[in-house]
Amino acid sequence: MDGRLNPGEQKQGRGSAQSPPFNWTLILWFFILFFLIGPWISKQFRSEGTEISYSTFRGQLEAGNIEKVTVQGEKISGELKKAAEKQEPEGKPTPYQEFFTYLPSFGDQKLLSMLEA
Repeated sequence: MDGRLNPGEQKQGRGSAQSPPFNWTLILWFFILFFLIGPWISKQFRSEGTEISYSTFRGQLEAGNIEKVTVQGEKISGELKKAAEKQEPEGKPTPYQEFFTYLPSFGDQKLLSMLEA
């Protein structure tokens, strides 16, 4: 025998099956996409500040401490001129400047005129 394979024979042993090469380009594009889209996705899930009660919002409005307000449906969000503190259940006060709250189900007839003033 001269060591050649007949057409019907297959070589047995190691190295006969090759694994596909690792695609570094695909990994690189994945990381680029992650760093481009990641901040946008995290912004979608981030809250717009500290949730406060509607009565706290009205108190800040009457005190003239509201810098800007956005009303979207029943959600009211905005920013205070000077930071305020919210008393947490554990007793620790938390300062905030950005806030959000919700319009009560009974509405507030005076809110629009107060915001315009």
